[in-house]
Formats: sequence, C-alpha cells, structure tokens
Amino acid sequence: LDLVTGDIKWTTVDPTTNISQTSADLALTVWDQLVLVQGGIYPGTRDISIKGCLYGLNNTNGEVLYEWCIENTPIGSGASVAKDTIYVTIGYAIPRAATDGIVALQLPLIP
Repeated sequence: LDLVTGDIKWTTVDPTTNISQTSADLALTVWDQLVLVQGGIYPGTRDISIKGCLYGLNNTNGEVLYEWCIENTPIGSGASVAKDTIYVTIGYAIPRAATDGIVALQLPLIP
C-alpha cells in the first residue's frame, strides 16, 4: 500500500492458487528493496505435510526475488535483517505448540 494515499501499489495474489492449502500470513519486515513474507502450507491443515516458506519480494513491483522453504517445518512469525543475514523464526504459536528456533540465512545479492 502507498503510505500517503493508501492505494494498492501491487499484489501477488494468484487466482489459480488453492487458498485452502496455502498461506501468506505476514509481511515480516522491509529492508532496502526487500519485503520478507511468511508463507507455505497452512499449519492447521492436517491431511497434508507442512511446508514453511520465506519469500523475498521486490518492494517496488512485488517480483519474487527468491523463495526459501523447509518441508514439515513452518516459518514462524518473526524475521529481521542485519547486514547480509536474515534471521527468521521456525515454528508457530498455537495451543500446545511454539516456535522451535531461529535460522540465519545469507541474504541474496539484489542486482
């Protein structure tokens, strides 16, 4: 969203996506030209395996710069960027479950 007008600048919504089995839960942080977004398979779905993903999007046009996923482990609800490293939590917070740890990822160079 444009912070001055509130207009939508771009969107990544794909009408072919099965939204009952996927999620893009949180815009976690913005760094330079990068927006980090949590996504993947929704943890509440029991009949499919969990897939947690972190998407790096160009904050000007929404282009996906990279996707990083972990099978059977959802990406958590927090991430931050320091220098050239992304720190992201692994896991999620629901009753009887909590974030499991932190992963440090090398930040890809953006051309």
